[in-house]
Amino acid sequence: MTAIHADFVDRILEKLPLDPGGIIAFRLTPSMQRRATKLAERNNAGLLSFDESLELQKFMAVESVMRTLKAKALCQKFE
Repeated sequence: MTAIHADFVDRILEKLPLDPGGIIAFRLTPSMQRRATKLAERNNAGLLSFDESLELQKFMAVESVMRTLKAKALCQKFE
C-alpha cells in the first residue's frame, strides 16, 4: 500500500461517522465481482488487452484500499 492509500484510509476513518461493521461487511456487487474474476482469469492466461489490464489495476487498487479500511475498522470494533 502506498502512502497515498494510507493517508486516504486514515482520513476517511477520522472524518466520517462510519460503522466498522458496515465496512467489514462491504463487498463488490455480484456483477463487479464477476468482472474482476474474469479479468483475473484472463490475466493468468496472458490474454488481457491493454484496456483490460488498466481495468484490473483499478480493481486491485480498490481492493488494496478496502483491505486496509477493513483491517482498521476491525481494530476500531474491538477498542
